[in-house]
Amino acid sequence: MTWREVTKNAQCLICGKGGWCGRSDDGAARCTRVSDPPAGWRLVKRNVDDGTVFRRDDELPQRSPRASGPKPAPKPAKCAKTWLTMDAVIKAAAR
Repeated sequence: MTWREVTKNAQCLICGKGGWCGRSDDGAARCTRVSDPPAGWRLVKRNVDDGTVFRRDDELPQRSPRASGPKPAPKPAKCAKTWLTMDAVIKAAAR
């Protein structure tokens, strides 16, 4: 998610001010002055130093490209070595 700082011409969607807040490229709003969601908005995350993130109630968040792909397959276990070791133990115990 990329954040753009608000300006006098593109003010904060939450507090209406022209500085210190931000808008994301996917529609979220970050406000440094307001911590409770106004009507029509929902709280996403409270940041101690960087403001509070809000989204519109009717808006679903878009997934980032790196999180949208399938999960990689788990690495195969090294079973062959374990079975060889167990087989040697069993043979040694049988002697």
